[in-house]
Amino acid sequence: MRDETLSAALRKVLQVLLCLVPWTALLVHEDFFVPFVTLKALALRMLLEVAGVVYLALALVDKRARPPKTFLLVAVFLFYASTVLSTLLSTSPAASFYGTPERMEGLLDRLHWLLFLLVLAGVVRLERRFLWTFLVALFSAGIIISVFGVFQYFDLREHVPYVLTW
Repeated sequence: MRDETLSAALRKVLQVLLCLVPWTALLVHEDFFVPFVTLKALALRMLLEVAGVVYLALALVDKRARPPKTFLLVAVFLFYASTVLSTLLSTSPAASFYGTPERMEGLLDRLHWLLFLLVLAGVVRLERRFLWTFLVALFSAGIIISVFGVFQYFDLREHVPYVLTW
């Protein structure tokens, strides 16, 4: 009984963290070197690292939460193995690992996306209904981002909240 309540609490925490992931695309801060990338990447990585720790605890408590062993997951792991190998053999391993400040998409970023895939697959495996909740969060964040894009296109900056300046 105690493990079941702990499992339920960990699942809820993971669901909240996963639903926050699409909203990181709205984060912009002018004080960073690359204002449109840095804060988004850092916030996303922090969210995914916290989710990874919570997911590890959930996987230890509830064996059903462990990621499914599917052909697709094996293919993804093979892709990441080739990415690790190419990073190690590159002419600039540090740049391949961290990426550039303008993009922040090195191996480190890709490993965070792998963590996101594993956590999302594990949570959806336990609660299939969560997939719809996640899709609602994804599409609602996408709609708001699209509205900001339209405001940017028509140069309507004075109508955008000050927190999301560009």
